[in-house]
Amino acid sequence: MTVSSARIFVVLCGIVSIGGMVWAAFHDDRWLSLIAALAFALIVIVTATVFNLQHWFSASRSGVKRAIDLSRGNAIFMAITFGWGAFAMLGVYGLSDLWWWHSWQYGLLMLALGVSLLIYANALGRPNIPIAKSVALDLGAALALLQGLGAAVGLGFLLGTDKLSSLKPDWPANHVFLAGGIAICVLSLVAAGMHYRMRSMA
Repeated sequence: MTVSSARIFVVLCGIVSIGGMVWAAFHDDRWLSLIAALAFALIVIVTATVFNLQHWFSASRSGVKRAIDLSRGNAIFMAITFGWGAFAMLGVYGLSDLWWWHSWQYGLLMLALGVSLLIYANALGRPNIPIAKSVALDLGAALALLQGLGAAVGLGFLLGTDKLSSLKPDWPANHVFLAGGIAICVLSLVAAGMHYRMRSMA
């Protein structure tokens, strides 16, 4: 599985998920919204895991090449996840009868994070001084670890405050936060874990 084919597959699944969430918002179907959101999270996690395992066991790439490909791929999966969250948030509250005034703030924030990750992934693909890429990989892994821990804290808050039972118009947003938080937490920890494991074996 190449990152290109995996990316297309996950993006298409994300579009279907967003469509399901928008439809659910129109019909006040909270279970459908939750299922559509969690389905995307499961798909991106499984796809990213398969991608990591395939590259980990690949003998056709050098250690450095594998590390760069893995970091780029994981950054792209995280970018797609943030993009899904952004467009789900903006789509649900922009197209349905629901309105939550924080929706555009969170939507634009997730979009900005997604774009930042794509810029990082693109930078890793450019010819550069090896030491600069090594520093970028180490920095990226450290930030991924912090991001994963931050997502875990956010999930703890979401579940601990019983936000998923909210009767307010923020219920679709909470589904985005739950599914997106799970996906980002797992993807970030996998990315950081794979990087540090490869560094220890270098």
